[in-house]
Amino acid sequence: MSGKASFAKILQRSKYATYDPSISQVYSAAAANRARGDFGFKRPIQGPPNVRVKSQDNELGVVEYINADGDVKVLQRIEEMRIPFDNKESTSANEYSSYVDKSSIEDSILGQFGRPEVELMDKQEFDNYLQRVKSLRGEFKEFLNNQALDVAKKQAELKGENPDNVKTPPVDLYNSAQNDPYVLTEKDSKHLTPNPHFNGGLRYSTPSPIESSKLSPSIPGRILPNSSNNSRFRREKKPIALAGLVASTDMSNLTGLSATDFASEYGQQSRDLNAGQAKFRVMNRANVSRVPRVVNTSSDRPLDGAVIDIELLESSAIEKLQNKSEAIGSPEYVSTFEKDIPSGRNRPVSMFKTINSPLFNRKKENQGTELKISELLKQHQF
Repeated sequence: MSGKASFAKILQRSKYATYDPSISQVYSAAAANRARGDFGFKRPIQGPPNVRVKSQDNELGVVEYINADGDVKVLQRIEEMRIPFDNKESTSANEYSSYVDKSSIEDSILGQFGRPEVELMDKQEFDNYLQRVKSLRGEFKEFLNNQALDVAKKQAELKGENPDNVKTPPVDLYNSAQNDPYVLTEKDSKHLTPNPHFNGGLRYSTPSPIESSKLSPSIPGRILPNSSNNSRFRREKKPIALAGLVASTDMSNLTGLSATDFASEYGQQSRDLNAGQAKFRVMNRANVSRVPRVVNTSSDRPLDGAVIDIELLESSAIEKLQNKSEAIGSPEYVSTFEKDIPSGRNRPVSMFKTINSPLFNRKKENQGTELKISELLKQHQF
């Protein structure tokens, strides 16, 4: 808003305002409006740039709010990190309100979401989705018949009739398919039905793992010591603190790196303040195993209830691969590796009987002559 909004004046003179406190959301204002306390509410607010309102007009005649800068900064860092998200748990209201393609691969659009993102599908993917939905028509009709029969039996019991004599009432499959499964059947209910985004709105774009690893910068973080009472991190995993989140990485990716020394037994003077510092990259995808709830929640910070699992890789393990001098797509580029991806560990000599040298420098016997593998690739270019 460029100037002072007149809507705030109308609210100040009004007795009622449309505001639902059961929906937790963050309100922000530009610097000019924030200097005047103009957030568009009934009362002015002199506070941080981002607030979460608990009451627009309490018994003291002021707006009751809390600071929401923490959650906003977490979302900004996630956007800057370009982390692709994956949610393997369905968030549907019932079994038939969404479609889960269990046979599709993980990288496909239908395999990433519990509820399909139809807007992201191309024509072929949408046609395949319709064919799979049609295959559920018989099962869906059987479900509706059983549901209607249960309702009819309950009504018969209330009337004092024998529920065993009740026949299945006719069900209109078309009308049932038009109903929104997230709208409550009881009109007098005051509670909203949660219908959250598949990752809680943490990210709306869908970057690929290649985009995340190539375009996003390395993120500074700290290696945390393992806690015996934390079951999220197994013995071979190490917790990493970065960007306001706690991620994990494989112990083998931290060769020569120690954890942060929070409480040295030799006292504060001998503590190594640089211990545990390193830069990391996201290994594949971040998995949201518990979506933040913003409807009918009593928590002041909905992100506190979310569980975000991120697998990291220490960035120096793949710096050589990302700074190759060979042209992308050339035989040397394709056949060169110093580290395995995505773990970043050296190739075992005993298993593969190879040394840790570039593949194009190795030689292969061919009818008594020796040829470099890169030369063989050049002879068979597609």
